[in-house]
Amino acid sequence: MHSVPLICACYAGQKKGKLPKPYSNLQALDLEKDAYYLVQSVGGWIGAPVPLPLPKAGLFEKLAPELAQRQKLYDRLQKVIQSLSWDVV
Repeated sequence: MHSVPLICACYAGQKKGKLPKPYSNLQALDLEKDAYYLVQSVGGWIGAPVPLPLPKAGLFEKLAPELAQRQKLYDRLQKVIQSLSWDVV
């Protein structure tokens, strides 16, 4: 018999701790909470590099004001650089 990796992926209200037999004897995950673990596992099985996890929900909203301020600074710097004369004598 071949060794085939198997992970029960629970969704739509099914929880890994409440799986019926024989599935409760197997490794399982809750897709809503453990999706990155699934990506890591599959990546390991097939020898593929694993991408970084997605940021936590709400992270962008927390960082948005700082990112906007940095973008303004970069825009100002770009205008200054464009206004410089780069003529070589």
